[in-house]
Amino acid sequence: MSQNNSLRKTLLHSALNFLKGRKNRSSHAPYALDRRKIDHTTKEQLKEREKKIQKTETTWKIKPYKVYEYTDTQSFLKNITILHLSDLHFNKKTEESLSQYLESLAKEKEYDLVVITGDIIHKHHTELSKRALNALQTISQKAQASFFVLGNHDFTEFDASSQKHLGPSYIREKLGSIGYNYLLGASQDVTIKGQKITISGIGDSIYQYSLSNKNIEHKKNFHLLILHNLDAMSQALRDIEFDLILSGHTHAGEQRIIGPINGYTILRYTQENGQPTFTNCNQQIFMPWKALTKKTLSYISPGLNYRMGKRMRTYQPGATFIHLE
Repeated sequence: MSQNNSLRKTLLHSALNFLKGRKNRSSHAPYALDRRKIDHTTKEQLKEREKKIQKTETTWKIKPYKVYEYTDTQSFLKNITILHLSDLHFNKKTEESLSQYLESLAKEKEYDLVVITGDIIHKHHTELSKRALNALQTISQKAQASFFVLGNHDFTEFDASSQKHLGPSYIREKLGSIGYNYLLGASQDVTIKGQKITISGIGDSIYQYSLSNKNIEHKKNFHLLILHNLDAMSQALRDIEFDLILSGHTHAGEQRIIGPINGYTILRYTQENGQPTFTNCNQQIFMPWKALTKKTLSYISPGLNYRMGKRMRTYQPGATFIHLE
């Protein structure tokens, strides 16, 4: 009985958060509140920081994709563009259109750095076809450096029906062979246009890879964190003042059904064994771009898959170009 009461309280909490998010679309994830206490950033200052981010949205010629572009004129990096890809969910139904889209981006857009924040394949045992790998290689060849982390769809056990064992080692091998660097609880420094950038990456919290948080330390140069799911951030990581955090997983807050109850919310409740922690999903539905402090910016990608079942979409699938000026 007490467990049922706890579940009811949890769902009510989720509903209240959802309604609060609709009333105030500039609400911030709970962990941002802790950070504001640390650096004394006020809600008004965060709003001013967000206003300085210029956003454009373009319908691309390859349907149904879009291109999202954000320009940060407050960054101390100059003239650097990051291409952020996430939640590609490569599968037989989407690989041709997605591959065409990626190839067209490489042909027509300019960028310096590529990051992929997980869910590269769909339904765990999906193979990366030669067509998909060629498209991803076309993307990486144009960049000075390319990095990726894994998402929950990229993990698997042995698949009895296909007699294949695909998963993290398979994806690391395939993407490593076409120029991508894998980050799991690790950081790597790169120099682009004479400017040093530290890129850190952690795994997906669903598979306990958040334990790798402890290997990441604060860096004085521009510090970029890439991860699939913001819930993977430990408290130690939340105390590091990253310049930019890029993630995916919630597809910019898409919902499975109308209202606050979705698969992600239930999953978080189950994961915490009755001690739910609601961090991002319902509070970042409408605004994937957030100023967490005067320095730290966070972005949740809308993802690149458009065939994920009956869901409400707040954003069309598309890649994001982040211009640091």
